[in-house]
Amino acid sequence: MALHYIPILATTIVLVYFSHLFLKHLANRSRRRAFAISHHCAPVPAWPSRDPSPLGLDVLYGNLRAFRDHTLLTRFQHALSTYSPPGSRTIALKIFGGTNFATADARNLQAMLATKFAEWSIGDDRTNEKKGMGRLLGRGVFTTEGEEWKDSRGMLRGAFERKWVEDVSLFERHVAELIEAISVEGKKQEDGLVEVDLQPLFGKLSLDVSTEFLFGESTGTLGTGAKSKEGEAFATAFDYCQNPFMADGMTVWSFLCALVEELTPAYFTSGEFVKYHKVVNDFVDNLISRASAQPPDPTHPTFLSTLSTHDPAPSPLRLRSECLNILLAGRDTTAALLSNLLWSLSRSPTTLAHLRAEIATAFPSSEPPTYAALKSLPYLRAVLNESLRLHPVVPHNVRTATIDTVLPFGGGADGTQPVFISKGTFVMWSTYEMHRRADVWGKDAGEWRPERWLDTEGEKLRPGWSFVPFGGGPRICVGQQFALAEAGYVVVRLLQEFGRLESRDGEPWRERLSITCTGLGGCKVALGR
Repeated sequence: MALHYIPILATTIVLVYFSHLFLKHLANRSRRRAFAISHHCAPVPAWPSRDPSPLGLDVLYGNLRAFRDHTLLTRFQHALSTYSPPGSRTIALKIFGGTNFATADARNLQAMLATKFAEWSIGDDRTNEKKGMGRLLGRGVFTTEGEEWKDSRGMLRGAFERKWVEDVSLFERHVAELIEAISVEGKKQEDGLVEVDLQPLFGKLSLDVSTEFLFGESTGTLGTGAKSKEGEAFATAFDYCQNPFMADGMTVWSFLCALVEELTPAYFTSGEFVKYHKVVNDFVDNLISRASAQPPDPTHPTFLSTLSTHDPAPSPLRLRSECLNILLAGRDTTAALLSNLLWSLSRSPTTLAHLRAEIATAFPSSEPPTYAALKSLPYLRAVLNESLRLHPVVPHNVRTATIDTVLPFGGGADGTQPVFISKGTFVMWSTYEMHRRADVWGKDAGEWRPERWLDTEGEKLRPGWSFVPFGGGPRICVGQQFALAEAGYVVVRLLQEFGRLESRDGEPWRERLSITCTGLGGCKVALGR
């Protein structure tokens, strides 16, 4: 072939290739238009942007700034309540030329998590081992899908059987250490009260409980000595790896570097993340090694010993990943719940008095509660529910469409028509906004009032999919009863031990977002006997 034909051939190949892409794009657009018409879909209002280009840079910048200012939840709450159509809390977000969606409509959430479960993915940020949660946790129940996820879920179900969850003696040992730590670390006042920030202590408590439940050996971070320091080093590393954006002392430049790293982890991975990730993996591997060397106790099996009986036996890497997945839930979510709950409880003398009266009636001798007794305390459960409603531990989440599909509500001028969702589009739902909708919870939706959960107010509250603190559908949190039992037990024992509980934080609650959400100002209280 003569050389002068090579440029012509190359040009022809390029033209054919791009013509193919263009025709494929037209075919997809035509197919999707027909799909949307056949499902009676209608457009959804978009989050307004002043950017004349399709990039939506002002919306993106506003969201990044709100994240750094700890106001992202209220920013999305305002957008959903202001720009949505009247019949549905759903809006479109047009950024970087693409269109994604945010919703606080319980009917849409039910479709994504339950009725159309197979049409939605947890997303690349969780399933990809090179980025986001997948990079930290590996392949486990929170980061897998399909048959792999079903296998993980099946393995974990045995570890959370009711007979093991009901053994609250595990909590008592660590609550005693918590009470001692409050006396040691708190600042004693002249009136006999002790001022203390409970938030870091709850983090240590939940880590100690979780590691004993998982491995049969506690990290002992509420105590002192080398073992405690090792556990605290792990907690610091674990916190950083969950959200490097929130590292203490982070500048604007380092924040942008962390953002680039999160978006392109295959090309940019900081030395800090590598260092802390190794601390996390080594810590869990050492616990697994020590636990595996001990003979199993059939009367008190650990999470790890239960997993080890699975057929086929999981590999060491699989064990580490599953343990990290559950450790994230067992430590972070319970610690956040306790911190948010005590923050609210210390500011509500009426709620505190009612709860103390219920506890005193149920346990007149201040004896430690049993699991059955905890379940029989309606006001305690109302307090737990109200904290989870007002300050959900996971205030937002995301799903990605695996095929062309629809959200049942949000389209049209009144929001009652379906919304077309193309394959690969993500939909974020705001649990924070869903839990504060006045049309569901009443005009006082933004206020702390546990009584709304009691049957004594007349018609029983049945929020359904409008209250989803532990998710819903097939992926609902497998350990929710364990978390509620631990939180309830800690609250009862603290109120039995301390006759006085007062707030020492005059600031309003502000969010600190990572994978979970806690109060930025901690949980500063004064306790006294």
